[in-house]
Amino acid sequence: MNGRRPEHWLNAGPMMIDSDTESAYSQNRDWWESITRHHINGAMDIEGFLRGDYSLRGYVLEELGGINGKSLLHLQCHFGLDTLALARLGAQVTGVDFSPTAVQKARELAARANIPARFVESNVLELGDTFQDEFDVVFTTHGVVGWLHELDSWGKVIASSLKPGGLVYISEFHPYMLTIDDLGPITAETGMKVRYPYFNTGAAFESQPSQSSDYADPNFNPGIEFRFWQHSLSEIIGSLLQAGISIEYFAEHDYTVSPIIGGMVRESDGYHRMAPGLPRIPQMYSIRGRKLPHA
Repeated sequence: MNGRRPEHWLNAGPMMIDSDTESAYSQNRDWWESITRHHINGAMDIEGFLRGDYSLRGYVLEELGGINGKSLLHLQCHFGLDTLALARLGAQVTGVDFSPTAVQKARELAARANIPARFVESNVLELGDTFQDEFDVVFTTHGVVGWLHELDSWGKVIASSLKPGGLVYISEFHPYMLTIDDLGPITAETGMKVRYPYFNTGAAFESQPSQSSDYADPNFNPGIEFRFWQHSLSEIIGSLLQAGISIEYFAEHDYTVSPIIGGMVRESDGYHRMAPGLPRIPQMYSIRGRKLPHA
């Protein structure tokens, strides 16, 4: 069963952001609402999931370790495909997402699959205003931190959502790769060029129209721009350390789970890498950490 946070975890009140950041979150929510509706209408294999398939990657499961019988909080869970796959592996799951449609559809999918699960609608930075539960595991993967304007609060939410000694697992696109010019396909002939800053400037970047297409269906463009924030590895890891998370595992990978830059090649192992002739760069990273006993 889930625990409860100790009394010293006080509710800090609503997230305080400026009007530009608030507008960015609203714009992103509209983008995800449109993407979610497209995903549940055929762009993602829901029927395959109901038959027993799931999209959790092998390296994620290996790095995460056993979760049978453990309470697990999945941050930024979309409409719950991975959350419910984790439940099939024995976890007692709670998923969180800021898209009302995603949360509604996650609940419906859990009912169709007859999988016990709880789904909560919230910006993860405001999760302390929603519930005070503690979990054995916090899980978050693939294209998540760029939707958050700052990570100090994110680290605190992760730490406060864990039982002492609890585990956090993160698999994410590498911030170095996210500096590369992605406005066109990258080949050995074009080369790789840096377009975006590596460090968080505090300002959100606005997507180009061509970038607004759906990662699950490149032929679908919702007609809504999104905004995102860059976060360096030092900011990501530092926010966890500052919140009382001890890092026990860190890895960088030369592949991605989806072709987020044009010109990537899908190889026989199912992962996407830069085109032949280009230098190997870190494209994803993984972190596993534990909450210190007195954090």
